[in-house]
Amino acid sequence: MGSGTRRGYVFAPPPKDGKDKSKVQHLRNGQPQWEPGKMKEYIYKAPRQVASTIFQARARMLKVKTNYKNKYKNNLICRACGLAEETQNHAMQECAKLHQNDTTKVTPEMIFDQDTNQLIQTAHQIQITINCLETYNKPDGSSGVPVQCDGSAQRPAHCGGVAQRPGIPAPNQ
Repeated sequence: MGSGTRRGYVFAPPPKDGKDKSKVQHLRNGQPQWEPGKMKEYIYKAPRQVASTIFQARARMLKVKTNYKNKYKNNLICRACGLAEETQNHAMQECAKLHQNDTTKVTPEMIFDQDTNQLIQTAHQIQITINCLETYNKPDGSSGVPVQCDGSAQRPAHCGGVAQRPGIPAPNQ
């Protein structure tokens, strides 16, 4: 398959194996033993909402600005801190407004863990972080309360004030 044109634009054919695509590299780096076509255990063992959250995190589909660049074309700056690009890594690990300490951070190792019970806890923490992030700079132009979200089981009122999102069981403490 050679180069072609579409609406006057010249484009190159996509790589045959897709290994150069950033999302594929992200997945391959997280899963060195990845086997195409083999479903991960968490998909059929974890509750549906947990499996969905973990899948979104692994596929870089969490609701952060750089994962949806077309929606946020003119402003990719973090809604919480306003200091850096709102990437999935920034929101899950680096943002000082979202994380007061290391216990609230979600690392790639946690996202790609194979233990279903650990993934349930990770999904819970991801949802807390995303819910806190979404309280800042709402679509109507108003700002959220500029306080830090500690991500504990008793979330601050600005993050909804509830311990869990429906469908994601709270992790066993």
